[in-house]
Amino acid sequence: MDAMQGDVKGNAAVAALPDPVSETDELDAILDRAAMMSVEHGDDPDEFMSAARDAYLRANPELREHVERTNMLAQMEALRRLGILAQA
Repeated sequence: MDAMQGDVKGNAAVAALPDPVSETDELDAILDRAAMMSVEHGDDPDEFMSAARDAYLRANPELREHVERTNMLAQMEALRRLGILAQA
């Protein structure tokens, strides 16, 4: 068991995370670390938020499909209001 703990302690990203007491705490710690890395690298905040959203949607295909369908329907409605797309 000590060998495994040594491996974890050797990983700077994992070592920087506090000991999570719940899944929410673990998620908060991971997101905090990702945000800190983004700031350290000088990433644009909008790009960071977009990447986080994209990662979440990749992890949840059903939600991604729902968002895509909702966006498509909104675009179709906008085109209908402009008279570009006929109503069925």
